[in-house]
Amino acid sequence: MATTTSASALGWDFQGISIDSSRSDVWENATVQHALDGVTDINANSTAIVARYTMDGGTGSTVYAGARTESLQSIEQTIQDAHARGLTVMLKPHISPSDGSFSGTIAPADAASWFASYKSELMDLARLAEANDVELFSLGNELTSMIGPQYTSYWTDIIASVREVYSGPLTLAAQYWNIDQVEFWGQLDYIGVNAYAKLTDSAVPTAQEAYEGWTSADSPYGSKLGMSVMDYTQKLAAQFDKPVLITELGFRSVEGAGINPGDYSSAAAPSVETQAALYEGFFKAWAEAGDWFAGSFLWGWNTAQGQDNDYSPEGKPAYDIIASAFADGRPLAGARPDYGTETDALASDDATLIIRASGRAPVGHTPVMLVTVDGVVVDSIEVTAQRLNGQFGEYAIALGAVDPARVQIYFDNPVPNSGLYVDWIEINGVRYQAEAFGVDNNANPTTFNSAGIATLFTTGSLDFDLKYGVHDGQYVSQTIKTPGTYVGTDGNDHVTLLASSAVATGDGDDLVDASRAGSSFIDTGAGNDVILGSAGNDVLTTGAGRDRIIVTEKGGFDTITDFDPAQDVLDFTRVKATTAALTIEQQIVDGTSGTVISFKDSKLFLTGVQPGDLKAENIAFTTSALSGPAEKVKLPPQPAVIHAGDEGGLLAGTDGDDTMVGGAGDDVLSGGAGADALDGGAGHNLVSYEEAQSFVRADISGQQAGLGDAAGDTFQNFEGIIGSRHDDWLYGDGADIRLFGGDGHDRLGGGGGDDLLSGGEGDDRLMGSDGDDILDGGMGADVLNGGAGFDLASYAEAGSAIRVDMREAAPGKGEAKGDTFVSVEGVIGSAHDDRIFGDYLNNHLFGGAGDDILSGRIGDDHLDGGEGDDILIGGAGADHLDGGDGFDFASYEDATSFVRADLSGTQAGLGDARGDALINFEGLIGSRFDDWLYGDSNDNTLFGEDGNDRLGGGAGDDTLHGGRGNDILTGSDGNDILDGGEGADALNGGAGTDLATYASAGAGVTASLMTPGINTGDAAGDSYVAVEGIEGSAFDDRLFGNNGANTLLGGAGDDTLSGGKGNDTLVGGSGDDVLEGGLGSDSFDFSGSFGRDVIKDFNGAQGDLIRVGGDMGFDGFEALKDAMSQMGNHTLIDMGDHGSILIENQTIEGLHASDFYFY
Repeated sequence: MATTTSASALGWDFQGISIDSSRSDVWENATVQHALDGVTDINANSTAIVARYTMDGGTGSTVYAGARTESLQSIEQTIQDAHARGLTVMLKPHISPSDGSFSGTIAPADAASWFASYKSELMDLARLAEANDVELFSLGNELTSMIGPQYTSYWTDIIASVREVYSGPLTLAAQYWNIDQVEFWGQLDYIGVNAYAKLTDSAVPTAQEAYEGWTSADSPYGSKLGMSVMDYTQKLAAQFDKPVLITELGFRSVEGAGINPGDYSSAAAPSVETQAALYEGFFKAWAEAGDWFAGSFLWGWNTAQGQDNDYSPEGKPAYDIIASAFADGRPLAGARPDYGTETDALASDDATLIIRASGRAPVGHTPVMLVTVDGVVVDSIEVTAQRLNGQFGEYAIALGAVDPARVQIYFDNPVPNSGLYVDWIEINGVRYQAEAFGVDNNANPTTFNSAGIATLFTTGSLDFDLKYGVHDGQYVSQTIKTPGTYVGTDGNDHVTLLASSAVATGDGDDLVDASRAGSSFIDTGAGNDVILGSAGNDVLTTGAGRDRIIVTEKGGFDTITDFDPAQDVLDFTRVKATTAALTIEQQIVDGTSGTVISFKDSKLFLTGVQPGDLKAENIAFTTSALSGPAEKVKLPPQPAVIHAGDEGGLLAGTDGDDTMVGGAGDDVLSGGAGADALDGGAGHNLVSYEEAQSFVRADISGQQAGLGDAAGDTFQNFEGIIGSRHDDWLYGDGADIRLFGGDGHDRLGGGGGDDLLSGGEGDDRLMGSDGDDILDGGMGADVLNGGAGFDLASYAEAGSAIRVDMREAAPGKGEAKGDTFVSVEGVIGSAHDDRIFGDYLNNHLFGGAGDDILSGRIGDDHLDGGEGDDILIGGAGADHLDGGDGFDFASYEDATSFVRADLSGTQAGLGDARGDALINFEGLIGSRFDDWLYGDSNDNTLFGEDGNDRLGGGAGDDTLHGGRGNDILTGSDGNDILDGGEGADALNGGAGTDLATYASAGAGVTASLMTPGINTGDAAGDSYVAVEGIEGSAFDDRLFGNNGANTLLGGAGDDTLSGGKGNDTLVGGSGDDVLEGGLGSDSFDFSGSFGRDVIKDFNGAQGDLIRVGGDMGFDGFEALKDAMSQMGNHTLIDMGDHGSILIENQTIEGLHASDFYFY
């Protein structure tokens, strides 16, 4: 037996073991339970759950859920299973490229697309983490090539977005060799490191050699750093003021595991002794770390039995070393520590109180900890911010002969972004864990009373009273990790229990979540309370008010002492439909009469309430098959004749041969086992096999005999079937049918009507047959065969964007990935940004919400963009294009010849636009040929693209882009922007105040409204009619007006602007510009950063004006004069970082307040 580590009292927040899935789309239940049991048994208090994603090789630009990606439902179940064992959870996404390359060396072709897709996947995981109270969320794992400084802005965006949906702490699992390259550690809560550093040169090291690998500057990796690995890590923690967390570290049980711990595939000789020595050295070293170290997640525990050469410690000497080290650390979440007894604490006349606390505070702030007896301060401790951050330490206070029940611990002087935490207190050698009682007004400032004081103090039984403030009605927001008795306030308390406890929250509208605790006593007092019970046997007292008890499947045998049928509600909405059958009966429990409600393995006892007292309003119950309310009562297990009422609902049969008849409403009939005669009656009715324990075959037409629970069943007056979670075969008849496959690999056949087929999860086969059908394959690689009629493949319920190309044999990305189309004429997109391409037939494409691109290709297509800013490409044929809501474009960029397209419909379409109907469009995109594009009376944007194009804007404020070629742009009415692009363009602004723009030019231009013959660059050859202004490029431009009132915008670059005659407005923009207004009353505008500008001819007497933006920091002329200096005959105005203005031939005395306008 290996010698166990001498480390004790680790004090780590995370004593974790990672578990790895079977790398399929499902966390198999049996193997997960094996792994979680192992993690619990080895005394870990946390586990890291891996979610795997993929990308197309090492250069792919899209991260997506592949065949090895666990479903969100499977991940959620694993989180819940871990919590049920008292484990905290770190959710940790991994990326495994499809070609097997290492995630740390990926180089996406399009980094922006890669980050956008990765962010989308992370957001789904983050929402799942928030919904399941995950304690720690990692943003990634070993993405070495993607965390350099050039990518910091992407990570900043991801962090901000994740924090909008997830309220817990964040980390990133970085490789040990590049943790110093991460510039955004300050935005996270933990510095995460995968610590697979080389520790030794010995193939079979001793524990001492392993210890020195971490602590010695002469170790293999320490020699590269110039200091020990631990010293280097502590230095990083101090630099960013963040605790360090080892997010992954493990050792294989092979020789050489300490030379290259991250090598998972070498064929080295098995050596359990090497693994044991490396773990012993690890715990010995890191037990010496201070509060800057938060703990580690060891890799790992297999979901199957470990092998003799893998990372798992299962069945090896390393198991005992890890178990011993973890057992010596802080008490586990959910495990009951040794509380001692009141007699233990008062064994001597003199009581000694030891407090261990930690926390954070801004520099310059001094938190104060006060210890009082009977309200009188007996000791106080002031702690500076530098001392507080991770180094608060322990304080011993002699109390004298005092009952500890009279002791109160106050945290005084809290401010935003500060926090103080009591980790534990110890009285006369008996320790009482209190790690959960954090006081942090950054999370909720209203936690504190008007005096800014928060308290935590003991009661007579040495349990903790959670009241904050001086009992003035403030509320509690707490997570309780250790057993005990807790008392809340008369405010609106929010308490989460992670261990069996007795909680009295007091009056107020309270929320108590005991779903991850053991059996508890919960008293919420008066008020409208919400209670989520535990998996144990709870006793719940809700007090006066309208209370809601949320019921789960693992509810044990709970007693509700004061359920009020007049206003209280039992909420069964979290109970799955497959387990939701209720039995309601009168019973006597412990001599008290009441009502027992049974479902699956759980029971509720309502003391003093009779079954007849309950009304429909007392039970909230929904299923996936029913949109309205339903009441489901399990009937006796003998054949029954069951008739539904006329309101509609869910009707459940027995295990016998039932006769069930629906009413006038929309009914769902579940016959259960047995040969049932099912009649839906009036309304739109469904037959359900959701609770079937194996696959079913059900055929409403009766042509195929039923199998499974459907064996012997007969059907009348049904419009649909709900399948089981297995591999079902469901068939309709000649009417309009709805078939729901549910989980499993299902086969759905619609029959002769206009059918809706929904496959659900699994690889399904959907056959529409005759009629115009809608086929929704759901998740999985589905075969969608529309049969005869005009059929649509639907992705309306997809959780992310899809890509579909109907020409391809197996088109798709997202939920469409792997789907195959046969006789499908159209596609319905999701609520996200979809890309949908038709084939060579007449297609119907529906984008739905999101910014979609729809392309009909050849054929007379119907394209509907829906909500969002969409681009619709009709292609050849007479197409019906409807942009829907948003700013939408009809595009002819794929046309093979010129087009004429008119949004107003005044002129008939030509080329690919011939016969097209354009509805709800704000813009047009032309082809590479000589196009004629016309807007309507709205504000349009037209792109001519290549070719010699003619663009007409219509009556609105239009933006016309000619593109390459010699284009003719006519703005017509409105204030238009004319961008001729390359070539000799004719720009006619028409009515309104119009602007010729060269903002997209690739080099500087010379452009003159008066003498366009001098034009150069993109402006060369351009002519102007009814154009009142010019916008320059991002380079050095020369812009000239005419005799009218012109607006000249220089943009970036060192520009020369000359207004000519007329009352002109000159804006130089950034760069060092020369401005000459010419004759007339001219305005020179300065704001933002504009460089060192020169005004050549300012003349206040003729009405010239200098406009100064508010961002310049001057509130009037007198303040501006302080920035003026005389430079010979000129005046210089120095505006600091914004720039300067040299006004030639003007003295300071010659300038007046009337020469300036401040805005």
